Amino acid sequence: MDLNYHWIVGYYPKINGYYAQASIYLGKNSKPRYKTLYLHRYILNAVENDNIYVHHKDHKQTLDNRKSNLIGTSNENNSKDRKGKNKNNKTGYRNVTFTEGRYVVQLQVEGRNKRIATFEDPHEAGAFAKEMRLKYYGDFSGLD
Repeated sequence: MDLNYHWIVGYYPKINGYYAQASIYLGKNSKPRYKTLYLHRYILNAVENDNIYVHHKDHKQTLDNRKSNLIGTSNENNSKDRKGKNKNNKTGYRNVTFTEGRYVVQLQVEGRNKRIATFEDPHEAGAFAKEMRLKYYGDFSGLD
């Protein structure tokens, strides 16, 4: 593999993390044009295919670009396989909300929000949500 690029580390606030990247000079019209090349996409030969999302399996280190830590997947699977709960989550458990005095477990299934069950105890709801992510998302169930 030819890595004959000047690789740097770029910070991305959206993920609060870093990616290894290089800039490719595309030429000049009225001003110079560049394209960003991400190392994880380069390693899996997904640079020219926007339908392939390259996912870091371990979620923890986006600079770990070993082939064993990368997987090409769909946008849907990449979105499911998340690091954890949303920042605004108040229940403490991913896929659990508190509505009308009950803890509700809901997941995206086949592109639609699906309410699966309700609980009085948040810990039961959290455990059930984890179980349902494994059932519906499999290898892309993500972290708690």
